[in-house]
Amino acid sequence: MKVLLTLFSFIVMWQFACASKAELPQNSVPIDLQKEENEAQKLIDAGIKFDFTSNADGVTGEGGTYTAHGYKSSDGIKIGTQVGFYKEEENAIKCFENALKELSNTLKRESVSDKSGKIEERVVAISKETSFFRGEFLVGKRKEKGCEIYYSSSLKHLLAFEKRSDRN
Repeated sequence: MKVLLTLFSFIVMWQFACASKAELPQNSVPIDLQKEENEAQKLIDAGIKFDFTSNADGVTGEGGTYTAHGYKSSDGIKIGTQVGFYKEEENAIKCFENALKELSNTLKRESVSDKSGKIEERVVAISKETSFFRGEFLVGKRKEKGCEIYYSSSLKHLLAFEKRSDRN
C-alpha cells in the first residue's frame, strides 16, 4: 500500500515537478531571503490567489494520513504540497529529516511558534536535482506529529502561499 501511495502521489505531483525549476541567479549571487519575503508580501497585498488543481490522499505506513496537493497561482506559478500526519512524533521527525536530505542549499532554518504557541521547525531551502525535485525552492515544516513540504520554482510565490495558508 505504501508503494502504491508513493507512486500515485508521484504521478499526481509529477506535473508540477516537470515544469518547475528554481530561477537561480546566473552569477551565483546569494539569494536575499528578506527581499523574497518582501516580494511575497507584495504579491499578497496585490491579491494573488492560489487555485487548487490536484489532489492525492493516502495512508502512511503506520496508519496516519498523507495528502499531496497541487495549486496554481493567479499569475501561473505552480506550487506542490506534501503533508503527512503521523501517529508517532518520531515518524514526523523522520519525514522531515528525509526532506532535509534532498536539500542542496539551506537559506534559513529556524524554530517558530504557530498560532497556538506550539513550537515548530521550519526550513527554507533549494532542493537537489533528483528524479522528483528539479532544483525547486522548498519550505518544510515539522510540528509535533506533522510534516509539511511545499515546493515551487518561485521562492516569492512559495512564501506568499505559505503566509496565505497560515492565515486561514
